[in-house]
Amino acid sequence: MPGQDAPRVLFEDLKQKFGYTGVVNHKQVGVWSLYDILRGVQNKKDLETAMQTVNMFYNFGVKLKHHEISTRLLAASMQAGDESEAVELVRLYGTWLEHPPDAPVVYATMSHFLDDGKPLIVREIAKRLREDWRFPLEAPLYNLAIQAMLMLPDEDALVEAMVLFQDAVQMGVRLPPKTQLRLLQECLTAFQAREGEVQTELEEASIVKLKSALFVAECLARDGYARTGGAEVSCSFAWLLWHLEARPIMSKHEL
Repeated sequence: MPGQDAPRVLFEDLKQKFGYTGVVNHKQVGVWSLYDILRGVQNKKDLETAMQTVNMFYNFGVKLKHHEISTRLLAASMQAGDESEAVELVRLYGTWLEHPPDAPVVYATMSHFLDDGKPLIVREIAKRLREDWRFPLEAPLYNLAIQAMLMLPDEDALVEAMVLFQDAVQMGVRLPPKTQLRLLQECLTAFQAREGEVQTELEEASIVKLKSALFVAECLARDGYARTGGAEVSCSFAWLLWHLEARPIMSKHEL
């Protein structure tokens, strides 16, 4: 049904199919009725109507088990421009829906927040998904989360990014060379910025950055990118080797 008010019109028509006691013919009402409303969502008012439909179905025993429900709700939330609803859906879908949103739609949502300069929201989504056994652990999830961490202004940003990278390695998720190379360069930049600090705590922090760079380089080599990664990888490796050679002998043993 065309027009901005289509979702509301469909909702009012749908309500007429429920009896005064909430009895409904399940051959006439089902998840497809919700999908008809979701297809017309254009703004927050439409989305509110769709969520009212979900609530009505839940209250009167209309099954919400179709595997696409969470995906379509997430897509509708983003279409309506209701970012908070989208985040809540990713965080809490498991409390009332059986299936997580499809990964590509989740990644598109995370990319939206990343492009919009909202890395903390990306971190929140990534954290929730990492704890959800129903959501697949894939390279795009780690890539987006690492990019978000590197956008943060504080010194812990690189530390958090490295924690994510190490988790990906531990879980057997192979990240593309572009992501690994950026981490290597960020570690070397951070190390170089602190090089020459003599206080014990600062020196230890500096060595941690170099250790992180070495770990990333080893992963790049293990994944075969040292030979196939091109000039940028070769330059970064040379940069790392230069710093390693410049370290005192005693410091090399710490690595």
